Amino acid sequence: MSVSRQSQPSGRARRRESASLCLRWPGLLRRIILLSLDSRLGPLVTAQTFELSEQPQELLAGRAELDDGERFFGEFSGALAPEQLAGKRVLDVGCGFGGRTIYYARHCGAAEVVGIEPMPEVIERCDALARELGCENVAFEVGVAERLPFADASFDAVVSFDVLEHVDDPFEAIEEIRRVLRPEGTAWLVFPTYRGMRASHLDYMTRVPALHRIFDPDTIIETVNSILADHGDRIGVPPQPRPRVSAIGHLTLPNLNGLTLPEARAGVARAGLALRGEWLRPFVRPTDPLPGAAPLAHLLAAWQRRRELPELMIGSIALELTPLSDGARR
Repeated sequence: MSVSRQSQPSGRARRRESASLCLRWPGLLRRIILLSLDSRLGPLVTAQTFELSEQPQELLAGRAELDDGERFFGEFSGALAPEQLAGKRVLDVGCGFGGRTIYYARHCGAAEVVGIEPMPEVIERCDALARELGCENVAFEVGVAERLPFADASFDAVVSFDVLEHVDDPFEAIEEIRRVLRPEGTAWLVFPTYRGMRASHLDYMTRVPALHRIFDPDTIIETVNSILADHGDRIGVPPQPRPRVSAIGHLTLPNLNGLTLPEARAGVARAGLALRGEWLRPFVRPTDPLPGAAPLAHLLAAWQRRRELPELMIGSIALELTPLSDGARR
């Protein structure tokens, strides 16, 4: 079923397109969120939360990304090492505030790393961080994943971390990644899908899982904005826009497209990319600061070794992709 951007599905269609039970119980949701605020399931405060409003000259978000740069490689369970980017021209799709891009340039031996991000003011922060750190083999450009401003076959590698779930049209983005990759190139992509338990992206307020799979999207945003009106200074984010039907036909929370795991796999195949490796991470990890995280993570890992986890239980997906020859494309 395809739903236009202008229409708003209701009833059974709404539940299907939002991957949610669509409960409209704002009082219950508000109580859950408020109870979580001062618990181990409370907000995850990052430098990015305050980057555009608090002391931007300190470039906190970019520095936090740089410090966290190694985590991207861990998503591939040892199949990707930093030195595999050595000597390569690398594109970082959705570079954030530039810290990870600089990490690839400084610590992986890449010949050049180019980062793209759609907001000019964010690119200014990326450039400022690179200048401050004296990183000369990195560049940043304004652009979107669906229309990459680069020539065909111009990169040896493409990397992207927690971006594909946010782009307007992930299928067009995957096609563009295929286009800019050289025939012998490789793409390494990490992202969650919308049906995962931790995919609501409400971490700025609460880390209670699966709220987007239980409550109606409009109910969630109305409740979130009500709490922001009372606690906005503490949480540090602006009021959120209403849910919308994404370009791929899913009713989602703001800034998400609703991409599912089967859709991602199908999009990769249609784009003419071969799946060299796929790693599915459970929604909880042993080091998470959550009650019972370690035993639950080990249980889910054992389940994953026997058979694929249900998408609800998957936290992130890591893909290693290479271009098929034109003759082999579907």
